[in-house]
Amino acid sequence: MFEAPFRIATIGESAVGKTSIIRNIYGDRFDNAESSTVGVDFIQIFRKYNGKQITLEIWDTAGQERFRSLVPVYCRNVNAAFAVFDVSQPESYDRLESWIHLFKSVGDDRRLIFIVANKIDLLKENYHVVEDACTWAEERGYQFFAVSAKTGEGIEALIDNVVTALYEHYPKKGDCKQITIEVKDKNSGCC
Repeated sequence: MFEAPFRIATIGESAVGKTSIIRNIYGDRFDNAESSTVGVDFIQIFRKYNGKQITLEIWDTAGQERFRSLVPVYCRNVNAAFAVFDVSQPESYDRLESWIHLFKSVGDDRRLIFIVANKIDLLKENYHVVEDACTWAEERGYQFFAVSAKTGEGIEALIDNVVTALYEHYPKKGDCKQITIEVKDKNSGCC
């Protein structure tokens, strides 16, 4: 039996740490000199849930304005989105709703959205940003996670909760059957 992957897109402004979060999930070390994503990239990870192997494909989209038109193309066939903002850049939080609107403009309305507040290791004060974002997310029915791609804080909880939420939201997703299509020889026939 073929296990179809769950696809997740990362959305949000440039330099909020989308690539660093993905690298942390994958097990790579944090790189302070990480360059901005050009276009799109993805990783594949595997987790066990309810005795089944779950495959996640996490798509890393560019946050720069010049690549914004590509985001809907890669968001069309995903099951969920990580809407990421940087707690030390309030404008990235202010622009989050426009990223979510862009995500929702294509694809299925039932897809899940996870609000991810990144760089909590930089949060020395202004904790209200995280509290406000959490309240805002809950009011809209989104799950909220505060993480640090640099230290790894909250990353494992994010992935564990995402796997559970996706599996429960799409219970038949992993039950895809493989079909075989027989191709007839073109040379057989009258013409």
